[in-house]
Amino acid sequence: MSADWIKGLVPTLGQALLGPLGGAAAGFIAEKLGLGDKTVEAVTDLLSNQKLSAEQLAQLKAAELDFKKFLEEKEIKLEELTVQDRNSARTRDADYVKAGRTNIRADILAYGALVAFVVSGWALFTQDIPPANRELIVYLLGALTVIVKDLYGFEFGSSKGSQDKTTGMVQALRQTSEER
Repeated sequence: MSADWIKGLVPTLGQALLGPLGGAAAGFIAEKLGLGDKTVEAVTDLLSNQKLSAEQLAQLKAAELDFKKFLEEKEIKLEELTVQDRNSARTRDADYVKAGRTNIRADILAYGALVAFVVSGWALFTQDIPPANRELIVYLLGALTVIVKDLYGFEFGSSKGSQDKTTGMVQALRQTSEER
């Protein structure tokens, strides 16, 4: 599924669906679209074809509004959950380094994505590929572009402004937890 596509259509649900509240977001979407299977996988499979009817698009927008109300009622701040999720992964990596170990799994995934990205780009632009296979490589290259972007965003921060916002949110969360 194109994360950018779903986030552009229903930003709050898109962010939640691909983050720590994925199950809840999938439930809201599945209920509005009449899906029996309310799993993230079932919802993302449906949304990945990007061929929704006008009625389904309207229902998806209604699900977005309902989900926003749910977040407000439960006093859930999606951005804070996303920051906590990302920071927990970064903390895990820092703990590996402190213990004198490396996160081999993450390294393999990162290098694999980079190699696949380079090979796909090389094949697309230098090889004579049948049209049907060319479309597959373009799709793969698009998915790999998102993965590589996310890898760099995780390792280096998405931007200085985003990093400053993250630092501020972490400090606010710490202050809130200390007050409790």
